[in-house]
Amino acid sequence: MMEYKSMLHTQRAYFQTGDTKDVEFRIRQLKKLYQWITVHEQEIMDALYMDLNKSNFEAYATEIGIVKEEIRYTLKHLRKWAAPKRVPTPITQFPSKSFIYPEPYGIVLIMSPWNYPFQLTIAPLVGAICAGNCAVVKPSAYSPHTTKVMADMLRELFQEKYIAVVEGGRQENQALLNEKFDYIFFTGSVNVGKYVMEKASAHLTPVSLELGGKSPCIVDETADLKLAAKRIVWGKFLNSGQTCVAPDYILVQNSVKDKLVRYMEKYIRKMFGKDPMQNPDYPHPPVSILFTPDEEIGRGPDHVNLEEVGAAYGYTIDGGLIGEFSYENFNAASAVVTIHGVTAHTGYAKGILKNAIQIAMEYQALLPAYETPACTENREGFYHLDKLQGRTETAVMNYLIRDHDEALFRHRQQIMQEAVDFINKKYGAGTAEITITETYRNMYEQVKGHEKLISNVMTAMEHCGITPIVTPIRGGTDGARLSYQGLPCPNICTGGQNGHGRHEFVSIQSMEAITEMLKELVKLFA
Repeated sequence: MMEYKSMLHTQRAYFQTGDTKDVEFRIRQLKKLYQWITVHEQEIMDALYMDLNKSNFEAYATEIGIVKEEIRYTLKHLRKWAAPKRVPTPITQFPSKSFIYPEPYGIVLIMSPWNYPFQLTIAPLVGAICAGNCAVVKPSAYSPHTTKVMADMLRELFQEKYIAVVEGGRQENQALLNEKFDYIFFTGSVNVGKYVMEKASAHLTPVSLELGGKSPCIVDETADLKLAAKRIVWGKFLNSGQTCVAPDYILVQNSVKDKLVRYMEKYIRKMFGKDPMQNPDYPHPPVSILFTPDEEIGRGPDHVNLEEVGAAYGYTIDGGLIGEFSYENFNAASAVVTIHGVTAHTGYAKGILKNAIQIAMEYQALLPAYETPACTENREGFYHLDKLQGRTETAVMNYLIRDHDEALFRHRQQIMQEAVDFINKKYGAGTAEITITETYRNMYEQVKGHEKLISNVMTAMEHCGITPIVTPIRGGTDGARLSYQGLPCPNICTGGQNGHGRHEFVSIQSMEAITEMLKELVKLFA
């Protein structure tokens, strides 16, 4: 990871030289940027195609062309915008004159999304340069090819002390937001926007948050229905609907509803054919499929490069009866409790012998007797003694700690530590020691901000005649680990039976049903 404090210190020192405030300097930088984009248009288009399957037309119309127009407009007006503006002088200040002098903020952080990766990165940068700021640009990790092109462009055109680019994912985002900037421009989800606002507030940093929204279309009997249908279809299908101002729903007068629907069907076929997914001009990113060599314990998810996957969210397909769908699971940890005893000849043991096995049994008795897997269900947590081995001198106990609730999960760890403290107080310091290692977390904390991940599965199941069974997982999934690595990832059933048993199986009929459901799910996202 880059050393951000040093980078920002260098930028702040450069900003204080005043070079970026010079209007002619700003104009030169924007012209360089415009020229580079013009020369490398095809390279940018190719990157957008690899990330989002955007056609050359849509790549230019929604990304490159908008940025170039932004630069042209800015160059035309920059001198006027930067000039001091005469304003009325209060009578109390007579005979002085009053002016407003536009001043840059300083160091600007630009954090951009994946859906319009070029436009929503470079357009804010144009504004930052125009105003005389230095900037740190953080493109999305979910559009890796476009991010690479932009990173190459910015490093070729500008010194890092002026415009710096940071590649990476969630870890880099969090590290940057811990630093002090003079302005933050963020485009993305509401949940992340709240986090950005929270981090900015620590430094009283002003922010611009471009978040999601709801965009209704209102059509009444006075409307030109053909034109309305054409515009609605264009707006909704543009960029596969991944646009913050894309039409979300239509409020239509009942008397013209059927006619409007027919016109919309006509324009969908005219623009994209009978099957838009087969149309090369319809942008739809590829579906990434990951296979793991084992479940839950990390030898799969820990080696996934999410930047290369390029997905915003996903699903695990694992276990469960037909219809089972889970977006909650246990918070999980493993604990190793080691008891150190003292051996002695049984004939002379009084006052000397400390039997580690017996002390281990005493430790177990300190834990709640009925909070075990055999006595709990649904969201109830537990302690599970999975393994006990030892002799008089040393005994080792391996535990599993589980709970859906974060606070109760922490409390369980505390109880185990307090039991260790009790043993040490009774038998002497160092008799017992405990090591607790967290394994995975409840994925719901990462999934809950992505409602479509849940609603689309319900809809897809219903389309296929499958009754959804929403149930919390009394365990974990690879998806739980991936969720906390930055890929919200609920679990969909396979129709499996007798999980983890000698006769575990999945029927062909179940696999066929789930396959059809997954095809419907892909269509909903497309």
